[in-house]
Amino acid sequence: SAISCLSLFLILLKRPGKLASFFLVLLYAASTWALINSHYTGLFVFFFQIVLSLLMVVGGRKFKLLTPVASAWALIAAAWLPWLPLFLQAAASRSESFYVARPQSLWWPLKALFLTIPLNWEAFLCGKKTVAYAIPLYLTSFLMLLPAAAVFLPGDLRSFLSTHYRRLSKILFCPRTTKEASRLPLFCLWLWALLPQLVLWSMDVLENHRVVEISRYVIGTAPAIYILAGVGLALVRPNGKWCLALLTAHIGFALINNAWGHIVPQREPWRQIAAIVQSLCPKDELIVVSQYYDLVLLDRYLSHPYRQLGISPAMGAEHIASLLEPLEHFTLVTAQEGEAAAAMIPPVFQLTSKTDLPHGLHMRIYRRLLSD
Repeated sequence: SAISCLSLFLILLKRPGKLASFFLVLLYAASTWALINSHYTGLFVFFFQIVLSLLMVVGGRKFKLLTPVASAWALIAAAWLPWLPLFLQAAASRSESFYVARPQSLWWPLKALFLTIPLNWEAFLCGKKTVAYAIPLYLTSFLMLLPAAAVFLPGDLRSFLSTHYRRLSKILFCPRTTKEASRLPLFCLWLWALLPQLVLWSMDVLENHRVVEISRYVIGTAPAIYILAGVGLALVRPNGKWCLALLTAHIGFALINNAWGHIVPQREPWRQIAAIVQSLCPKDELIVVSQYYDLVLLDRYLSHPYRQLGISPAMGAEHIASLLEPLEHFTLVTAQEGEAAAAMIPPVFQLTSKTDLPHGLHMRIYRRLLSD
């Protein structure tokens, strides 16, 4: 996302020579293709790029810029064409993703627009999880972004603040921020941070989803926030003292947050659970895995095959019970949201053994109760 957008900015804003423009077009096309292939939400960043390019070309009457960007778009489309059927297949089943569904709410669209989107920006700067000791990270993140936004305040409001709140004005407004030339790149950056999330938000409102609440789906906008925070620090006054204090505080609390909130194993221990399965389960044991796609992760570390059954809580308790009905015993392996299936095991089966591992990975062994 960073390479894609910044190379486009260079094409639109810097007017490079023919050779440089040629290499920038190739770089932009390759990085944008990689961005889209990384995750489908990269398309929202690509949509922003199209809107920005058209604004620059039409609004600024710079029609010569249309040639390099249109050439890049053609290359992107050609490179992505082989994956189009797969994308259409995924798009057709997009509404079946139960974990992004939400109940009907008149309040949610406003909450998502005015709270969730800014909180996504904060999450990029603070981390997904912030411990109580590091709560000031939200304040330092806000203070870093504020000067980059204050550049766009109207002149009358700027004069009012300078007159009545001189100390605040000296901190927020550097003299060079009044130059129009400095506002265009900042406008591009804010549009990069905002537009993809607004498009995703509008789809969520129409389809009753909450995808915009999941920050990883808008991670393509994170580089813009990082750059804007850096710009905000560069604009902080006076004499770099505020900049140094703010940067030191943010890094200090970020280290605290890492020490107490993030230094945990980041990978599910599938190798370990596979070893436990092989040590406790006979070769004829049926291994039930929830979610079903985690079969691939378990198989990677098994040295010999087992009979396996993939299930999902989305199947419902009745369907899961019908699948397990013929069995006398089985082993259940669950991970993350697949853990909900453990509550759907029919009561005719007794839990005889349970193993809990980090990152929500669990293994249970069940035996059918003896009937009277």
